[in-house]
Amino acid sequence: MTGLIPSGSFVSLQDEPATGSGSVRGVRQTRFSAQHLHTGATLVTMFHHLALFRFTPESTTDQHRAAAEGLCALVPTIPEIRSYDVRVDAGLSPDNAHMSLHATFDDEAAWRAYSAHPDHVRVVDGRIKPILEAALRTQYTDDAKAGRP
Repeated sequence: MTGLIPSGSFVSLQDEPATGSGSVRGVRQTRFSAQHLHTGATLVTMFHHLALFRFTPESTTDQHRAAAEGLCALVPTIPEIRSYDVRVDAGLSPDNAHMSLHATFDDEAAWRAYSAHPDHVRVVDGRIKPILEAALRTQYTDDAKAGRP
């Protein structure tokens, strides 16, 4: 899968078949590895978005799969995405979230563009909100370490 991330971005891309207990059956998972790069003395930092989703007890695995597929389908349509990792919980604890998302962007403005993108809004409104019981989200930069402002 080449061509999804613009040339010159600081991302490596690997396709992995959906395997293991944390995979959505039938969904091909795409994992990106965003890395810090040194360009001379300049360290490139990323803006991170993490989300944990807990779905309603009435929701089905087909709905969970559709939510994951909808999120994964955003990668080629939203150019601000630098890395994107959607995972389904392994099901080891009934109190866990059902799905997680870790995405990286160049900066806050890129994350805001992603959040407001019509395709993203369509997936959230059409596939996630109807089955959502609770969500936790956070955004941070690489230099936002514990104990620092």
